[in-house]
Amino acid sequence: MVSQPDLFTKKCWKCGEEKSRSDYYVNNSKKDKLTDMCKVCSCAHVKRYRDSNPELYRKRDRERYYNNPMRRNNAIARACKDQKLNPEAARKRKRKWEHEHKDYMANKQSRKRTRTPKWASEFCIGEAYDIARRRTVATGIKWHVDHIVPLTSKMVCGLHVENNLQVITATTNILKGNRHWPDMP
Repeated sequence: MVSQPDLFTKKCWKCGEEKSRSDYYVNNSKKDKLTDMCKVCSCAHVKRYRDSNPELYRKRDRERYYNNPMRRNNAIARACKDQKLNPEAARKRKRKWEHEHKDYMANKQSRKRTRTPKWASEFCIGEAYDIARRRTVATGIKWHVDHIVPLTSKMVCGLHVENNLQVITATTNILKGNRHWPDMP
């Protein structure tokens, strides 16, 4: 008499061990609706592949982050919550990051200076920053001065002038980044 296969266990083709069906991931394309590798072997396999291809995963993760606004919202919410819970640690992290990226910070200030034409009204530009500061104090919500058309982008470069500025909440500004502007193609 031929022995019947156990309906509650399955043999992993990688490690060769007989394991419970709950130790396998679901795969609807298979006849038994389970993967051929157990969860332990599958995780080890993915980890080895991920470690051997870090740039591929970094690129994929970056694309997923930028293409999914909910992920960005969650990251912003975590950062804001962390800043409220421990503002001193947040300030230290910011100072450390700025110190490590001095070239970027200098370039950021330089971009603003080079994008400000001589005819720009310094008074109106200053007023926009003053309004943002006052709104932050009055409402308790962080407000930013945003460039409607970004100063630097792959497709367009705006100017640091009064009619290219708007005062919006920090969350909205961070979500917008330099990827969106009116009449965008």
